Amino acid sequence: MLKQIYRKESLCNHQEMICWLCGHKAHHHGTQPNGVPRWRCPNNKCDVNTFNSRYGTIRYRMRINDRDLYEMVYLFFTGYPISEMVNLKGYSESTIRSNLSKCVSHFEKFEEYQIYDEGYIPKVIEIDEIYLRIQGHREFFGWIAYDPKNKFFIALCVGKRDEETLEKLFKRLSKYRGKVKLVLVDGCKLFEGAIKKFLSRNGHMPMTGVINKSKYKKKLNGFLTYGYFGKSRDEIEGLVKKHGLGNKISTALIESLNQKIRDSLAYMRRRSARMPRLLEWGEKALKGLRFFRNYIKPHLTLSFKSSKNWIQWPITPAMEIGLTEKPLTIEEILCHPTFN
Repeated sequence: MLKQIYRKESLCNHQEMICWLCGHKAHHHGTQPNGVPRWRCPNNKCDVNTFNSRYGTIRYRMRINDRDLYEMVYLFFTGYPISEMVNLKGYSESTIRSNLSKCVSHFEKFEEYQIYDEGYIPKVIEIDEIYLRIQGHREFFGWIAYDPKNKFFIALCVGKRDEETLEKLFKRLSKYRGKVKLVLVDGCKLFEGAIKKFLSRNGHMPMTGVINKSKYKKKLNGFLTYGYFGKSRDEIEGLVKKHGLGNKISTALIESLNQKIRDSLAYMRRRSARMPRLLEWGEKALKGLRFFRNYIKPHLTLSFKSSKNWIQWPITPAMEIGLTEKPLTIEEILCHPTFN
């Protein structure tokens, strides 16, 4: 749940403003040429004379238009290339990248400081890798964890396809130790040790189903599936059915997410020739997309739809698991004061 119910009108519509230094209620003191209101602190002992309504937010001293900023964030996380925004919005590419990077960092801090997630425990976790290409023909992997029941993008970790990088992801999942009922993974051998180390409790392992896509079985009419830690395929498939995830062991839902990520970001392998110059930028793009998909973008299968399959009552994954009461907007998040 949101840690603090902040007033959007105080930050965006400027009906009321508090002095950022002493906490007194400020008085309206005109408007800047760019339309941003200014305020004066009535406290004679306060060192602040006047300040504008953007002070303390990510937008302070930004020369970019607010509406352009919100639109560029939305376009970026829905698959529009940054290079095309240059002609569309009239800003340089370096300006666009710099502001998008600030927004992604703000998204992360907003989630860290404003959202309680202690009560959220995923019953099912699917884990898979996603590929990134960096200029110079270097390839990196993003390990992602996904809650297929609630469509919640739990965590990601970017690095090489090795045990060290995978353990970074599982360290973030270790707070669910002993509480996860079912884990679904592919045939990568690194998973067994990581699950045993970070998700087991008192020797009890979570039910873990594996689909090995390198081995096709005619008898099964599909890929080889089995269970870790002495569990049979039938036991795990029974749990898969119980949670409404189909009839067989599969990672199809996280693979669907994987495809949507590739469609939304131009930095993913198998999508286009576009590549980030730095791994850091590719990682920021993934983290920003995670926040966008969890808190801002309504999920079609979770939302209430009309007879024509249009969303009538939007529901985000964060709403589905009780972290927020409504879809958050780019504007209200970026209007929120920055964090120290």
